[in-house]
Amino acid sequence: MNRVFSPSVLLLVLMLAQPRVGAAAPSLLGPEVAPSRSARLLSTSSEASPDDLPVVGMEDVKHTGQVLAEVGLGAVGGAVGLAAGYAVGLGLFYTLCGPSDIEACFTTGVVTTLLGGALGVSGGVSLGGALVGRQGHWLSGGLPGALVGGAAGVGLGLALTEHGDSRFTMLLLAPPLMLLGAVIGHEISHAALLEEQRLQPVVSVTPRGATFGLAGRF
Repeated sequence: MNRVFSPSVLLLVLMLAQPRVGAAAPSLLGPEVAPSRSARLLSTSSEASPDDLPVVGMEDVKHTGQVLAEVGLGAVGGAVGLAAGYAVGLGLFYTLCGPSDIEACFTTGVVTTLLGGALGVSGGVSLGGALVGRQGHWLSGGLPGALVGGAAGVGLGLALTEHGDSRFTMLLLAPPLMLLGAVIGHEISHAALLEEQRLQPVVSVTPRGATFGLAGRF
């Protein structure tokens, strides 16, 4: 018995028998869809997008430069202060001290030298900070930090010197600790001042009257 196929069935059989035609046929889903995220992740391309590259924070670089400026001018100021304090102590030694007061005068000379160094270090750090835009205060930041560092140097000098004169050890340890304390104190003062500036009272005068509020940045 012969079977007669309709023309539509024959056309369908011919299309299925030619895979190239089927592959070239347009998709019923519309335009081509972009590859999925998983396909992009599996890509073997080794080229990285500029957005994926690490970027150096300019704020960190700027902050490091500001601290280095404080340290540099603090060291210069400390050297000047130590020399001035030593000169004061030397003047007191030759003008006021007698043969029986030599030990006390030596101690006075060490004290004046360290005080001069603290003033010079804190002043240099504060000046360096002001030149690079830092807002720390000398009286509430750099000077107290330098004095604390100097006191730590004196304490270490007393603790480390079992025999001999501890005053020489103090003069070696105190200046770098004063510089470190001045920088830390100045930075703490700068951060506290910025925190105070986050909120400020605001007064606005309008035809309906005055209004009060707070303005800040977060």
